[in-house]
Amino acid sequence: MNKRKENQEKRRYYTVEYPASMRPSLKIRKHKFEIVNISEKGVMFVADKKTAFGRWVSGEVTFSDGETISIEGKVVRKHENNIGMCLTIKPIPYSRILSEQRLLARFKPEDDSSGE
Repeated sequence: MNKRKENQEKRRYYTVEYPASMRPSLKIRKHKFEIVNISEKGVMFVADKKTAFGRWVSGEVTFSDGETISIEGKVVRKHENNIGMCLTIKPIPYSRILSEQRLLARFKPEDDSSGE
């Protein structure tokens, strides 16, 4: 079994993976980042290698419908340009994860104009 599949099986919360054209944004201080995936207790986002983060981070997620949710947690993973946060203090509500799943279920891959 490959390592990625093992990691996915260890997750306790359903993770929503976003195509490039539908990614929510994460605002931390004055910086904005694209979110690659989310779960109730985690966020993975793309950051410039030059951007420095402390161990504890708070910010606001803005979804495609304009709703914003405050999050807070700790940085647990840095791999190339991806930063992983564990949302130990302010998680994303389960109802929001479900609505994102429904949104992506209606998405057709040919709608993604990013070329990915």
